[in-house]
Amino acid sequence: MVVLGLGAIESARLMLMSRSAQYPDGLANSSGLVGKNATFHEYVFAVGLFDKEIDDPLYGWAGNYISGGTFEFYETGKDRGHIGGCLISASQTVHPVNWVFPGRPSWGSALKDADRDYFNYAMKIGAILHDMPRESNRVDLDPTVKDAWGLPVARITHQPHENDVRMSRWQVDKNTEILEVAGARKTVPVYLDRMTGNTCHQHGTARMGNDPAKSVLNEWCQSHDIDNLFVVDGSGFPTSTGVNPTLTMMANAWRACDYIVDTFAKGREEHIRVA
Repeated sequence: MVVLGLGAIESARLMLMSRSAQYPDGLANSSGLVGKNATFHEYVFAVGLFDKEIDDPLYGWAGNYISGGTFEFYETGKDRGHIGGCLISASQTVHPVNWVFPGRPSWGSALKDADRDYFNYAMKIGAILHDMPRESNRVDLDPTVKDAWGLPVARITHQPHENDVRMSRWQVDKNTEILEVAGARKTVPVYLDRMTGNTCHQHGTARMGNDPAKSVLNEWCQSHDIDNLFVVDGSGFPTSTGVNPTLTMMANAWRACDYIVDTFAKGREEHIRVA
């Protein structure tokens, strides 16, 4: 029995590299979908700068990175020009060493003054983008670049969907508005340009589903093609969702492992319908 949990990039890469006469396009890839429909949760945000001579300190450097969030804008709003939405959350911008935002001076006395002025008087409201799955957004094997062992590295091809661009702009503008209402003296929006990989949320490259022609895994994260192969990371997610996925990945992996132990390893099968 083989259980992969390498993340959606490296699990797809390993399956694509595992070619043979029986599996010329890679393991579990009779659908041709291994590596495709990759989503990455680009992080977009607005920064608010407050005035230390007027405003109370924010103490953003204390406690958890994410200090609060809302699902107010998670469901589709008919007047927004896009479908779907995402969790938005307030977080600090004032990490003592790695504090960056667009327009911040990068050297000399101006940098020191910015730190003095805004260390306790800056915050951001960000969102992990609920990016749309597209078959053309994919992980495949680089034809020329090799790793230290002479194996092809993963090559990522990605172009944001128009819905991603619209959602990003609407949500960042809304986050800017919230910061202004909260009293920010200056706001700095950061919109989606391209997928930079600034989060580590990988999904979709071995999506689960009922139809082996349209999916790689079944409802238990088990390969349709090879019954002793399971992929328990985010590869099986059919969509990216608009929330941090780590706990869901962990819960789903636990669920799949329970199935392996309680059912599959005992020579039985069980099926549920995937919505």
